Amino acid sequence: MRERIIKRMPHRTLPETDKPSSATQALIKRLRERWGMSQSEIARVTGIPQPRLSRWEAGEVATGADDALKLQALVAEKEATDSHPKAE
Repeated sequence: MRERIIKRMPHRTLPETDKPSSATQALIKRLRERWGMSQSEIARVTGIPQPRLSRWEAGEVATGADDALKLQALVAEKEATDSHPKAE
């Protein structure tokens, strides 16, 4: 039987001009700008690893739909309680 070799593809970041504005990026931006949350705070509350949040915020493609839903739930919770909005 032949052995198959599977190579892991490296993360790919699109050139700045070609980057789509993803929903995940928008959610992270909203949490950070409106409520002044750090990536570490978001990671602690959602259980999403901080390095993954960093990659998403930098424009790498988010592969975890469930993680994006956790971010959406946190935004909805913050909006519902208007909990500590950052002064503008």
